[in-house]
This record gives sequence, structure tokens and C-alpha cells, in this order.
Amino acid sequence: AQPLRGRLLLGAGEMAAFLRRGIRHAAAPAVRCGTAVPSRRPLALLVRGALRGSSDVVPASAAQASQDLGEVGWLSLRPPASLESALGTAEAEAVLALLARRPGTAAAGAEDVAGASAPELARLALRVALDGEESLTWSTVYEEIRTRKEDFDELDSLLLLHCMVRMDCFDRTFFSKLVDRIECRYFSMELALDLEHPALELFSHEGSYRSLVDNLPIDHKVKLILVDDIQREDGRAPRRRPKKEADAKAAWQTMEPVDMEEKEKERFYKGRIRVLDTRHVQARVSRMRPGKKLRAALAVQLMQAIPIATPSALAQIAQVTALSKERLLHGDLQSDFQEALARRLCSFENSDVVPCVIAFACGIGSYGGPAAFQAWRTKVVPSIVRALKPEFVVQNLDAQHALHPRLRGLPHRAAALDASALSQEDVLRARLDRAVALFVAVTTAKQVTVDCELFDALANPVKRFLEQFLELQAAVGHADPTIRSPLELLADIASALVTSGVRDVQLAGLLARAFSENFGEDIASGSLAHSRYCASDLATLAHALAYAGGEGAGDAVGAIWTVAEPKLRSTAPHLALMLLDAVVRGGSEELLTSPPLLTAVDELLVQRLDFDPATLGDLGH
Repeated sequence: AQPLRGRLLLGAGEMAAFLRRGIRHAAAPAVRCGTAVPSRRPLALLVRGALRGSSDVVPASAAQASQDLGEVGWLSLRPPASLESALGTAEAEAVLALLARRPGTAAAGAEDVAGASAPELARLALRVALDGEESLTWSTVYEEIRTRKEDFDELDSLLLLHCMVRMDCFDRTFFSKLVDRIECRYFSMELALDLEHPALELFSHEGSYRSLVDNLPIDHKVKLILVDDIQREDGRAPRRRPKKEADAKAAWQTMEPVDMEEKEKERFYKGRIRVLDTRHVQARVSRMRPGKKLRAALAVQLMQAIPIATPSALAQIAQVTALSKERLLHGDLQSDFQEALARRLCSFENSDVVPCVIAFACGIGSYGGPAAFQAWRTKVVPSIVRALKPEFVVQNLDAQHALHPRLRGLPHRAAALDASALSQEDVLRARLDRAVALFVAVTTAKQVTVDCELFDALANPVKRFLEQFLELQAAVGHADPTIRSPLELLADIASALVTSGVRDVQLAGLLARAFSENFGEDIASGSLAHSRYCASDLATLAHALAYAGGEGAGDAVGAIWTVAEPKLRSTAPHLALMLLDAVVRGGSEELLTSPPLLTAVDELLVQRLDFDPATLGDLGH
């Protein structure tokens, strides 16, 4: 095992081959009972003696075997699934049990987390993320990490990045600090690495920190590029900072003294040549946003990997453009990235596109080039029509993978679904979320014209699973009040409904029913505990209900006005106007004559006839 300590983390096949080779070629004489196994014996002999109690090699005690196995640093970081595939189920469980009993890896408690240093805390988080700790949960460890004032170094930051990817953890504030540390080291001139650090065993590298980051998996690079900037807009009006009045004396002191008579004389003799006066201006120094420089470097690497990417890998890369709110690359590189991804998508067969069609539809929705147009026409739309056939829609939605865990800012299951291992609620929720994601992606795509046939194919699964979820909620809602569809999901459906231009009364009625059953009692009681009730979601839902109508739309619009009216003054102007317009068109007669609505209309409309043109331009947002 000694030569392996300096090697990289072995794959399952390499590990199995090494074990077989060690068993066949163990030239050292067998050690009988009562004699400790030397730590330099091949790992196969250690595993064999520690786990099977073979007559050839028997360790003196379990403690000795645990110590010998503990000297192989990479073995302690093997995921359980890889150990099982290499050694077998029983042997893998025994290896993990021995590693858990080896010195220095006893079960950790809350007191160990609070008293651990930053490097120890990063390694403890890795143990929890990879193998799990019976006495600890990820939330306990992460809360200590997030509130720790001590900074983590660049290698520990990579460990925490790996943990956050595995545990689907998203925290923009804390993750920005990790990205800042990784970015600074990535572009620095420091070449030395701690060869004993576990991060070097998790990822391949060429002896430098830059190569370590360059060889990160795609999902790690996507997280670094997005920097967890996936929050939804809440619709609040931006705070306007009052402008400071200019100090005339300070402004005069920054100007160079001018002799006006001499200046006029010079302009007269030189043909009235305009002379510019110099002025001293103090430049404002501001620091670049963390991750902005690293984002461009990683995006170029992903662009270079596109021509050889598999469908699953390409779908993961496409999630960068599905969620990014800023340009990844500058100039023509941005369009080159999009065109390269679309061309690679066109090279796949439709049968290979179907399992990742939601990820592709979300990723290339904003593309405007000719290759993206061809990809929509020849690959994505035909694959969507094929996947949404009534007899195969459940099977195809369950098989979808390579999605981002926070698509549209909402948590959902990104991997393929195993309906037998999940509850009925989780299965219905996941299917509804995926049907909505596909509905929103296609109706809001830049180069797709949605006709009635395509709209029906997209909307039918949404209506089907939404109605099933409401039936489940009605059946067990009183026993489990936590079963509810989020307001953000209903707002996304409403936005896509209005964008499509199709007035689907049935879908609008389901939205009104879902809103009333999920949030009506919460709004009427005034507790407002079931949602954040963001102004953007409320205005979008009210606008769709007023646009399409449907059964119960008037009552739903009234409930929306009840919860939105107190925060109307702090809402963005275009959203406030959208909400007032929806209430006027879809509200009841009693609501239209109520004093709060009349006061809001007078304050926000009558007294503000001269709106800012930019505000008026956002009315259709």
C-alpha cells in the first residue's frame, strides 16, 4: 500500500485490478496468527486478512488491520458505491467499518464540530458528505462552516465545493467567499501544493493548483460559473439613494486656473481652435465581483469540451446558459459558445436527446443563432413531441436527468426518478415540476413559435399532474398540511400561459383552484406562513387569471389583492401597475369599490400621470 499513498484516487476498475494482482502475486511469506501484518504488505493481503480471516494472512487484531488500512489515505475517501463495485457488498461494508474504527476517525459529535479548526472542519464535512456520520447531519456541520469567522484555504475551499455539490447546498453569500479564494489562487503565481491534502486525491491534477481546478467535473465547474446566483426576483422596488449636492468650493478647487483674456486672445489668433481644460478627477477603485474572472476561464474550457461531449455532459453544460444572469464570455465568444453547443446537439440522434430534452430546452431557449434555430426545429421540438405522447409521458418525464437542482430558482430532483423508492407525493411533485419546466422553456424560447397543437401537447401534462396533485392534497391535506404546490410554481405556469398567447380557461381555472386551496386560508387568517408572497409572483398570477379567466378566478384575484395591498408601495412600479390592471379587469364589483383599491389607484395612477418612459416600457414584463 505504500506506493499508493502518492498516487491519485483510483477508480473502481483500477482498484479491483490491484486487489486481484496483489492476491495472485503476494510473494512475501504468509504471516500466521499472532503476528502483526506489516504496513508495507500489498493492500489485497490487508483487506483479505482483515475481512475474511483467511488462513494465508490473518492480522493480529482488528486494531492492527484498522491502522494498516488507515495508512492508505485514498481508501478513506472512496465513496461507498465505488468500494462496493470493487470489493463486493460485504467486503465494502467491512472496510468502511474498519475505517470508522481506525484511530482519529471515531464518530464525531456536536462538540467536536464546534471545537474543530478550519482544516479539520473541512475534512469532517467531507466525511459527512461522502460516507455520512450517524451522530452528525450535514445541516449541523454546514451551520458551523457558514458561521465560522476563520477563512478556509484554497484546498479546503475545493473540499467544501465538492461537499456542496454532493449535498445540493446553495448559499450565495458563503459560496462567494469560497469562489473568491479559489479564483485568487487559480490566477496566482504560487505553485507549491500540500501533497497530503485530501483534495489532491479527489481530483486528478498535474502538480499545480490550476490543473486541479481545470480537471474538476462539469457539475463543479457549473457551480463555480453560476456562483449560486440563482435567486428569483422578488419584485421589490430598488432603493433610491439620494444624490449628494455638489460642493461648489470643492468643485472649483479641482479646476485649473484660467486666464480668460489670454484664452480669448489665443483662440482669436489661432483661428478659434477649441481648447479643452484639464480637470483633476479622483478615480473610484472598486473590486471585481468574485468569480467573474474565473467564470470566463471555465466557460472557455467548457466550450473546448463541447465537440466531444456526450448528451448528458452537453446537457449539464447547457445549464450554465439556462441560469446565468450575466454574460459568460465577451464579444463573439458568447455567440460562438452558443453555436458550438447547438451544433453538437444537432449531431445527436433524437433517441439520445429525449432523456435530456428538458435540460436542452431550458439551456438553449435564449439562443438566437442559426444553429440554435436548426436544433430547435430538427432535434428539440421533435423530441418533445415524442416524449409527451400520452402513453409514454410518465416514463419519459421520470427518465429526465442532467437538470440543475435549482432550475428557475426552485429546488427539485435533478436525477432520474425511481418511483418505487419515493412517496406518491414526491413522485407527483417531481413530475409536475418537470412538466412545468418543459412548458415554461418552450413557450418562452426565443426561436419557437407555439401553435395550438404544440401548446396542447405541453399543457396537457401540466393540467394532468396538477389535478392529480390537488386530488392528493384533498385526500390527505388535513392529515399532512405540508403537501402544497409552491406559489412560485403557479406563477411560472401563469407566466408561460400569458406568453404563449393562448387563452386556456381550463388551465387558468386549475391555477385559481390551486391558489385558493393552498393559500386561501393562510391569507384569510393573516398568518402568511405558507409562502413569501413575492410581489413578482403575485402580479404574474393575477395578470394570468385576469387574462384567461376561468372558474374561481375572481376569488383568487381578490385573495391576491388582500396579500399584495400592504406591500404595494414598496413594489416595483411596473409590477404595481400590472397588479392594479389585473384587479380592475378580474376583480369583483365589491373589490373595485373598496376604499383600499380606490386609494391605491389614486396614489399610483392618478397622481403619477407622467411616468418614467422606462417604467412604461416594462408594463408588459
